[in-house]
Amino acid sequence: MQHKRLLLAVFSAAFFLSAGPLMAQTPPQPKLRLTLQDCLKMASENNAKLSARDYAIEGSRWRLEEAQARFWPILEYSHRMAPAPLDALNAAQSFFGGDLTFFTTSKVGVGIPLYAFGQLTTAQNLAKQGIEAAKVERNKDETKIHSEIKQLYYGIQLSHELNNLAQDAVNKINNKLKKEEETHEHSPYDILKLKVFKSDLERRIDEANAKEKVARHALKIQLGLPDEQSFELASYSLEPAAKKLEPLENYVDKAMEERPDSHLINIGVESKRLEQQLEKRKLFPRVGLGGFFEFGRTTDNVQNVRATDSFNNPFNFTRAGVGLELKGQFDFHGSNAKIKRLGNEFYKAQIESQLAKRGIGLEVEESYREVKRLKTSVDRAEERQKMARQMMFLSKTNLDIGVGEEQQYTDALQLVLLTRGEYYKTVFDYNIALAKLEEKIGRREGYEE
Repeated sequence: MQHKRLLLAVFSAAFFLSAGPLMAQTPPQPKLRLTLQDCLKMASENNAKLSARDYAIEGSRWRLEEAQARFWPILEYSHRMAPAPLDALNAAQSFFGGDLTFFTTSKVGVGIPLYAFGQLTTAQNLAKQGIEAAKVERNKDETKIHSEIKQLYYGIQLSHELNNLAQDAVNKINNKLKKEEETHEHSPYDILKLKVFKSDLERRIDEANAKEKVARHALKIQLGLPDEQSFELASYSLEPAAKKLEPLENYVDKAMEERPDSHLINIGVESKRLEQQLEKRKLFPRVGLGGFFEFGRTTDNVQNVRATDSFNNPFNFTRAGVGLELKGQFDFHGSNAKIKRLGNEFYKAQIESQLAKRGIGLEVEESYREVKRLKTSVDRAEERQKMARQMMFLSKTNLDIGVGEEQQYTDALQLVLLTRGEYYKTVFDYNIALAKLEEKIGRREGYEE
């Protein structure tokens, strides 16, 4: 019986030891299938830079809380301990002669701000501008991140399309070379030319694969995905973005209304105005309600103390009081110079804001015209690739019936690859130009295009 129990225990231990590593293994995460809108939404929720901006917004809110000081009591306290002479009339002789007692005192004071002639209100308005600036900075980063994600997403699609295009051509060349081994219809020069063309295509495939890997890793970072998380695009077909262009004036107006840079310009001007206003109001006093409680004690009675009441006795006392305080500082020379300086900075900010807004309009116009130019280029590239495909079809047909030349077919195949590659590159440039135009006007995606 004991032998059977021992065998059962050994078997159980071996089972759990072998199963332990299997149970500890983390199940692989399922592969994600992401549309462009999925990527934009995930970035808005998980991007580390936006999370940092959220903390900046929260920090700005606490600055406003700090400025809202009216009626909030301020507590001050102190506690002191020291040796004291026992003879008040001969204090120095008593102290250095070692005739001492131990003295301790504690004090608690409370001050409540009541009124500051607009200083607190102006400080609160400045803090509110800081909160608004932090929010706008987050919107600016989110808009830029959306634009960068589009570039990465379209870049992966471009690499995939060029890879497929080159791989298809390599397969056709391999078939041609295999057929040539059986028929020997063409000269060694033509065959070598095909092999050189194939080698160049394989080099381009390797380059496209390397660029796609880099773009995938960068996209993971923007989406806040862990390194071990795999994903696929919902579609690898690179097509022109379906956007209908509005008149240029509409984009300029939207940039002035929605672009974060435009809002930051306005916030900067208003902040300068408030800084000057706050400095002016610092010339006025501050009114507060205050009170205190204080006591002092010695371990032994000090001799020859003439004042024995609590408000005059320096060693043993208990004091308390409450009252209003009017406090301020009037430095006409320094304050006037600072007010004048802040006024000039305010006027400077106004002029710079006008120039900056004109610059925003020029940026939007430049991006708009680039989009229109590339839209025309996409149409032309599509026409060129159609004609190249017709040329390849004719050369292939002539070659099959024995009236064509291998050189014509090779040239047509190269032209098809060239025009098709140019088309994809032009579509990529057009989509990126659209993304940059939307960034220039401050438009963030609503995740439903």
